This record gives sequence, structure tokens and C-alpha cells, in this order.
Amino acid sequence: MKKIIGLFLFASVVMASLTPTAFAYTKPSGNYCGADDKTPGSSSTKIQYFKIPHEVEYSGDTSSITPLLLDKWVYSGESKACGLPFTVESYTNNYSQTVNYTFTAKASKSTTYNTSVNANFLDAFNATMGYQATNTVERSSQFSVPVKPYTTVTLKASPSLAIIKGTWKYLTGSKYVEVYYPTHLRWITE
Repeated sequence: MKKIIGLFLFASVVMASLTPTAFAYTKPSGNYCGADDKTPGSSSTKIQYFKIPHEVEYSGDTSSITPLLLDKWVYSGESKACGLPFTVESYTNNYSQTVNYTFTAKASKSTTYNTSVNANFLDAFNATMGYQATNTVERSSQFSVPVKPYTTVTLKASPSLAIIKGTWKYLTGSKYVEVYYPTHLRWITE
């Protein structure tokens, strides 16, 4: 009996050493889109923007479908991209002379997914990766731009995205999941 218990403990230690830990992955960070473009109409940088094919927000559902012990996240890769810009604020100069306009809006972007997920997925992701599957980046604008007479200037934000890919395995099956994890917002004026 002691031999069986000893063998079981030895096998447990060996299996634990072979199982990936949360320390194997680093939480994404950084700017993948380049420097801010704060001068309307002067963009000389050509960025190839990534359009998320299908985007689902986490609804905040905290109910569990299956026991957590049966949910696993299997990481398969990660890439970085600059997401499509979205409009934050616009201003139209209706005067006959150039006006300096100060943008004061705040932009934010939260994590989205290519499919619906629940609290079990978030827990399984966190257990494997060592950080939360949800993130929100915010940035306040507080800069002025010259606006020519009878023209409109638009402030847009382009999110830097870490695209984390893997498979969510649960009691009744599995699902391929892409996590669109924002890390930074780049200002663009047009």
C-alpha cells in the first residue's frame, strides 16, 4: 500500500512539472500602431488596419454552465495588430478663419471575442495565462488642432490589439476562441 501511495505522489509531482504554469505567459502590453497623428490631413504613415471579422462583447454573465474543473483553456498562439479606428469626437469650424479647437473627449476599448464566452471561460483563461481575459484601455484627449474655415476635423482612436488564440474545452465540447485584447489607443485626426 505504501508503494502505491509513494508511486502516486511521485506521478503527481512529475505531472505537475509537465503542466504549463501561468508564469509561462506574459500579459500583453504596448503600442502596435505607432505614434499619434495630431495634425489633420498630414498622415504620412500607411498602417494596415485589422478588421475584427466577428466581435462579441462579454455580457457580464457570471453563471457557470459546467463545473470549473472541467473547463480548460489551451493556448495556441498570439499575434499583434492595429485595429480599425473608431470616431471619438468631431468639430466643424463654421467661421471664415482658422480656429484652434481642443479635443477633450475620452476614448475606451474593451476586450472582445470572436464568440460568446461565460464566466467559466474567463476563469479557465486566467488559470492558464496568469492574467484576466478582460481588459479596458482608456485615454483622454487634451490637445489642440488648427481647423481651417468651413471644414470638419475628426478625432479617431485606433486600438493596439493582442489577438490571443486558443481552444476553450468544457464538459460538453470545445470552442475555438480569439481574444481581442486591447493594450493602447492611438490618436488620429482627420
